[in-house]
Order: sequence, then structure tokens, then C-alpha cells
Amino acid sequence: MSEKIKEFVEIPQQFVREGTQVCASSYAYYSRLTSQVFDTLHQAFRQRFTIPCSICSITKHYSEFSQICKAVGVGFAVMGFIGYFVKLIHIPINNILVYAMLVISLRISLRPSNSGGA
Repeated sequence: MSEKIKEFVEIPQQFVREGTQVCASSYAYYSRLTSQVFDTLHQAFRQRFTIPCSICSITKHYSEFSQICKAVGVGFAVMGFIGYFVKLIHIPINNILVYAMLVISLRISLRPSNSGGA
């Protein structure tokens, strides 16, 4: 009887032991993997976005940045004007179409019926 109880208690203990081993090994693997990924990204970031020390390089980056900002601003303005003019054209056309459909539906509904009452 005591062997059955030991076996009954041993199965969950073994399950917990193996589960903790799996969790520990996977945690070690993923922590090692994430540290490698983080280090790689950190190196790439530092290489790409280092602050230049010379004044010429700083002014070059600033002028490039200002050109990009101007281009984006012009793009926003052009797209805004295009949207505004499309809306100006769309409103009257939409009103004409809605009015035409209303007139057609009223003509259809106001036609006398040929039921022959006399």
C-alpha cells in the first residue's frame, strides 16, 4: 500500500522537476538569444546614429534634415490642396446626382395608375 502512495506522489514530483528543468533551460536559451539580439541592435544603432564630432559634418546633417523637412511639408501642402479641390468638385456632382435620383423617383411615384376605374 505504501508503494502505491509513493508512486502516486512521485509522478507529480517528477513532472514538476522536469518542468522546472525545461523552464530553466528555455529561459537560459532565450536570455542568451535576446542578449545577442540586443547587442546586435545596439551596435547597429550606434553605428548608424552616432553624433559626428566635426562641425562640417553636423551642418551637413542639419542641411539634409532641413531639406527632408521642407519636402515633407510641401508634400503635406500639395496633398491638402488636392483633397480640398477634389472635395469642391465632389460636393456639386454629388448634389446633382442625388437631385436627379430624387426627381426620377418622384416622377415614377406620381404617374397615374392604369387600373381602369370607370
